[in-house]
Amino acid sequence: MNFYDKVPGWLNPKSLKLILALDKLLSDNSVEGDILEIGVFSGRSSLLFLILNENTNAEFYFCDKFPPPMLRLFNLYIEYFVSKNLKVNILAKLSNQLKESDLSYKNKMIHIDGSHDYEPIYKDLEFCSNRLVEKGVLMLDDFIHPGYPDVNFAVTQFLRSNNHLCPFLYAFGKLFCCRAEDKDWFDSQIDNLISFELLSKMKLKKKESKLLDYKFNRLIG
Repeated sequence: MNFYDKVPGWLNPKSLKLILALDKLLSDNSVEGDILEIGVFSGRSSLLFLILNENTNAEFYFCDKFPPPMLRLFNLYIEYFVSKNLKVNILAKLSNQLKESDLSYKNKMIHIDGSHDYEPIYKDLEFCSNRLVEKGVLMLDDFIHPGYPDVNFAVTQFLRSNNHLCPFLYAFGKLFCCRAEDKDWFDSQIDNLISFELLSKMKLKKKESKLLDYKFNRLIG
């Protein structure tokens, strides 16, 4: 078991591979921007975003209530990246306490996995949906999950009332959205994601797998 496998969280291997494929798609098309995550827990997905964007100019914004024990653990996990002068912003507050000045408006990836109650989810979408760069992606966790009906209801209501954000993919419990003007482009790229051996065989290419293992293991090297 490597370091990453020991980090608590619920980012399953299939979701991880899908995020890898999307990151590759954005990188291949020179999409640049910052990373925002609402709902960090111990940082399993946060570490993935840091690893994938280690050699970019991205700034990172991680928002969670962060009780003291969790904050200490998260700081331990990200210590390597902070030592490499990555711009990591820890926002130790509830998402409804975020201010405009806390964040940037140029996000290439936004991951929402905070409160699973209707009102906070709806407000998270309101706050985040206009922050994507061209061809940026907003990911929302636990959509169409029988245990979280408020997620389904809030997302559906928001998308019905706001036509500037469009879903383009649902897989492994995550809903992936983009700006309305980018919807056709993402629709045209679905085959590229499948050709990454993700949705069919669920295997990483050897090169990508070796690179990921190397970066994960280097965290404790």
